Amino acid sequence: LFFFLFSVCVSATSNDALIVDSDATAIKANRDIPVVSYANVLERATPSVVAVYTSSMVASRNSATGVPRGMEDLLRQFGFQIPGGSQGYNDSTEKSPRQESTGVGSGVIISSDGYIVTNHHVVTSRRGEPVDEIRVRLSDDREYIAELIGSDAKTDVAVLRINTEEELAALTIANSDLLKVGDIVFAIGNPLEIGLTATQGIVSATGRNSLNILGRGGYENFIQTDASINLGNSGGALIDAWGRLVGINTAIVSGSGGSIGIGFAIPSNMT
Repeated sequence: LFFFLFSVCVSATSNDALIVDSDATAIKANRDIPVVSYANVLERATPSVVAVYTSSMVASRNSATGVPRGMEDLLRQFGFQIPGGSQGYNDSTEKSPRQESTGVGSGVIISSDGYIVTNHHVVTSRRGEPVDEIRVRLSDDREYIAELIGSDAKTDVAVLRINTEEELAALTIANSDLLKVGDIVFAIGNPLEIGLTATQGIVSATGRNSLNILGRGGYENFIQTDASINLGNSGGALIDAWGRLVGINTAIVSGSGGSIGIGFAIPSNMT
């Protein structure tokens, strides 16, 4: 992840250097007082997680038949007469472009000047094509149009940038190689578009690969966690008990589409 971030950002511009805060210290007990609440940790970390919305321009068929869009093709397929229309297509029924929402995900601010990490699949359409517009919503509801700096399908990582005159709250990046099974982690993101949400769990395993989540040729070295990850969490932050970024939430294994406690995150420094 470090290598990818620096390579895409350096290649984007020769004048702007990506400056991130890193901390390679292993997690350990802080004093002799047991931790009973992580409210302060989450209060600091949550403003660094954003919601990501994508949209694309698509061609739509204008129809005066009164049949809902998409139903005409289905009716024709089974040979039904279209009310107020003809049995075949009418080429004079023009196709006009319209902007259509294509996805919702999350992202993580990694530098105060606006660099954001998310998943490659968050900023591409279901067909794997680049989307036409990416909007980023901060935790205070400010919205920005984001520029796609770089994206890589094999690691499922993408880097965005937004232009803002104010410095943004950026997460410190931890050394994910020091994670151990049993370490407490939090998944922060925008699940099911209900708003920024934090869920708690532990590191269930590290080094998960050969899962075919990223397809043939994908570089898989996932952190497995039982912190709840749902649709919309993709691209969000997996943080440790000190509020440092240890991974980017990416996928789940589920028969229902909802979280069953088997989630995967891309480690902050992939080996």
